[in-house]
Amino acid sequence: MTKIKQQLKNVLDKRERFTKQNELAVLARIQKEKRTVKIPFILISFVALTILFIALISRPNDPIVTASEASLFNYIEQTTGQGVEVLYKEMGVQEKNDAIVVYQLKNNEQVLTTEYVQFHDNKWQQVHSIDLPIQAPYLWQSTNSVPYLTTGIILNRDVKTVIVGEKEAQLIELNKEWLYYFSFSQQQANRVVVKYSDGNYERLQGEMETESLSIPYASMTSNTQTIITYLSDTMDQGKHDYTAYPIVVDSKINKLQRKDVMLYENVEGQNIISRIIGLPGERLEIQNGTVVINQIPYNDYYGYAKIGGEQVVESYIEKVGNAIENEDAVKALFDYTMPEILLNDNEVLVVPDNWMRGKIEVISLANIKGQVLGYEASTVAKKIWTDKEIQLYNTFKDQYNSEVFRDESPITIARVYLYASFLHDEQTVYRLLTTRENYIVWSEEEHMKPKPEFENQTASKQAVQNASSLLTGEFKMLDDYSGYIDFVVDDEKQGFQMILNESGIWQVAFMPMQ
Repeated sequence: MTKIKQQLKNVLDKRERFTKQNELAVLARIQKEKRTVKIPFILISFVALTILFIALISRPNDPIVTASEASLFNYIEQTTGQGVEVLYKEMGVQEKNDAIVVYQLKNNEQVLTTEYVQFHDNKWQQVHSIDLPIQAPYLWQSTNSVPYLTTGIILNRDVKTVIVGEKEAQLIELNKEWLYYFSFSQQQANRVVVKYSDGNYERLQGEMETESLSIPYASMTSNTQTIITYLSDTMDQGKHDYTAYPIVVDSKINKLQRKDVMLYENVEGQNIISRIIGLPGERLEIQNGTVVINQIPYNDYYGYAKIGGEQVVESYIEKVGNAIENEDAVKALFDYTMPEILLNDNEVLVVPDNWMRGKIEVISLANIKGQVLGYEASTVAKKIWTDKEIQLYNTFKDQYNSEVFRDESPITIARVYLYASFLHDEQTVYRLLTTRENYIVWSEEEHMKPKPEFENQTASKQAVQNASSLLTGEFKMLDDYSGYIDFVVDDEKQGFQMILNESGIWQVAFMPMQ
C-alpha cells in the first residue's frame, strides 16, 4: 500500500488527526499521481488517433476494393432487366475505378456483350458497349471515342496472337471453339491481324458479312454487251483474276453501286478495270491502308490495302521472300494514306483489288465505258465441259427426254446437271432430278421460285469446282437403284448421290451433295 493511501486510511480510522498540513500533503500527492497517470494516457491516445487518421486518409476511395464484383453484377442485371451469364470480368483495366465485363443474356446466347464501365458518384456508369454475334468468326468492332475499345471473336485454331493496330490484344478462351479478344488504345483501330502458331498472318474483317471473292459468270444477253480480253493485273488477287478468261462488259449502266467493277479510260487513254468504292457526293480518305467513307472506316474486304490477295504486309513479305526489291515501298503501300477529298456529283473513286498494280484515283462518270459483268460463261464452259456433255445438255433441253442418257455413265449425267446449274437453267436442273417414287422432295413449281443473285453466283462457282473434280471420281453402288460418285474437292472427300429411275436410267438425287 502506498504512503498516500496509508495516510488516508489512518485519518478514516481516526488514528491520525487530519491537520491542515496533512491535507496539503495529501492533495499534493494526489495531484502528482494524477499527472503521472495522465501523461501516458494522452500520449497513447494521440498515437492511436494518429494511426487512425493515417489509415483513413490512405484508404483508397476505390469501391472496387469492397464488394465491387457484386455491385457490378447487380448493375448489369439492372440495366439489362434480366439474368445474365458473366463470361469474363476484369477490375481496374485502365483506371482504379473501372471494369470490363463480357456477358450473355440467359435468353439470348447468340450475342456476346462487352461493357466498359467506370464508377462515379457511388454508381457504375457505362462508357462503351459492344454487341458481337457469337457465331460470326473474324468479326471485330471498335468504339468511336477514347479510350478506344476493340473487341472481336475468332475461331480457336492455333491462334498465337491478335494484333489490334500495333498493340497485342488480350485473348480469352470462351470454349474450345471460340476465342474472344479486346484491346484499349488512344487511337481507333483500323486493322486487326491474327498471327497463327505456324507464323502465318491473316487480316480480319470488321463486319459480320463474309465477302464473296469469286468472279461471276455472265452470258451475252443484249447488243450493249461486248467481250474483251483484259491483260493487266490491276484486279489480280492471286488467281489471275479478270484475266483468266475473257470478260463481258455492258455499256448500259442502270445505276452505279459501291463495289461495282468498271471499265474506264484513264488520262493516258488506256482502258483500265477497277472497282468503285467512293460514290458521288461522298467524303473519302485513306488512313494507313484503310478507306474511310464519310468519316467511317469502310470495314469491307475491298476497303483495305491488298497486294495479290494478301491483306497483311508481314504475310505478303513472307510469301514473296527475296523477290521483293523494296520492302519499305511495300510497307508504305499497306500503310498508304490519302488526304480527305469531296467527290463531285459526276465523280467516283476507284480502288483496284491489287493496290500495287492499279491506281487509286478519282474519275469522271463520263470516262466510264461500261460495267464488268464477269467472265464470259461459254468460254469458261468449254474449258470445263466436253463438247459431248454440252451437246447432251442441248439435246435433253429440247424435249426433256431422259432417253438421251440411256447409255451414259452416272458421272457424265452428273456433269451435265452441273452444266445446267452453271448456266442457271433451273428448269433443266429440275428435269434432271430423279422421278422415282418416294425420292421426290419438292415440286417443280417450288424449284422455279426466283433465287437471290448471290445464290446463283455460288451455284455457278460450285458447279465449275465440282464438275472438274468429278472427272477423277468413282461411282459406287449402294443398292439396286441408288449409288454415289466418290470424289475429292480441296482435299476433302465428297459424295454425289444418283438414283436409277424405273426405266433403268440414272438421274440426280435431290440435294445430291453429301
